[in-house]
Amino acid sequence: MGFFFFFFVAIQAFGIGTLTAPVNKMIEAKIPVIDMDTLIAPLDQIAVHSFLEPDNEFMCASVTQALVDAIGGKGNIIMTQGALGHTGAQGRARGFDSVVKKYPNIKILDTTPADWDVTRRRASGRRISPNIPTSTPRSSTTTTWRSPPIT
Repeated sequence: MGFFFFFFVAIQAFGIGTLTAPVNKMIEAKIPVIDMDTLIAPLDQIAVHSFLEPDNEFMCASVTQALVDAIGGKGNIIMTQGALGHTGAQGRARGFDSVVKKYPNIKILDTTPADWDVTRRRASGRRISPNIPTSTPRSSTTTTWRSPPIT
């Protein structure tokens, strides 16, 4: 067997601190590591080559504003989010909150994280569904912020 030579490694961690030790070994071996979408560790604690992420807060605020506009600024919303330890999910939650806090006639029924587990997300939906008021079906929406997508 020969050896492998890596030009770089690009990683999207599940959450902060979940891959710190193995990534530090790569960095010690002089393999450039690109951290994508969530922090492997706080940037002052790990020497990644680069950190790339979309503006999750802006994206979620934009989508949430469109949903709020579609329901006329009033109604009930369920937000199913990703893992709470994921910096992308944290940014999306901040974007969501920045919009809905401006609308006193919006009630957030639930923000339970599904942690990108399709069975947990479905179980969460079954748990919440009986509690959704049926008197205002046109002013209710459910938002799911997830990355990577659940299939």
